[in-house]
Amino acid sequence: NKKLLLKVKKKRNGFLDIENRNIKLDLASFLSSEWFCFMDTDELFDIRFTKFHEAMESDADVISFCFVNLWNNEQTYNSEYPYSENKIKKKIKMFRNIGHVQIYKKKVKTHFSVIPYQKKIFRSNILYKHFGMISKEKRLEKYQFYKREDIAGDQQSYDHILIENPKLLYVRDLCEMNG
Repeated sequence: NKKLLLKVKKKRNGFLDIENRNIKLDLASFLSSEWFCFMDTDELFDIRFTKFHEAMESDADVISFCFVNLWNNEQTYNSEYPYSENKIKKKIKMFRNIGHVQIYKKKVKTHFSVIPYQKKIFRSNILYKHFGMISKEKRLEKYQFYKREDIAGDQQSYDHILIENPKLLYVRDLCEMNG
């Protein structure tokens, strides 16, 4: 498939993720692409689970992906991460282009949906690996970031980020995501 990678850089004025995503949506509204997907720089698809055509050929408007938080190295993930289903987390990341849209949120600053609407959801087996928790240092950094930025208490606790010995499973053993 043809793809266009759009990188946006703006002057930093603190952590304003909702503003950043809405700027990207403004820019994307000028493109004729049928689908958009928001991925962070610390996320990478697992090549074994990238059947985008199944999802994109459905009548869905939104696609949910599976993901794992890599923990300690690239081969293991935290299977006890909060809100996991069968040891895998789900997140809506991709949506059909319906013209100019914006994200309106209930959360004040963090933990909001990264897409502008949620209807006709296809739960895919597409898997991405999140590298943002891979080391103890990155976890501590992320913990401190959320404690600092989540001034409204959008999430009750971030203690799960600092757990020393969660049950780890091997990424290589993943064979089905129960999409």
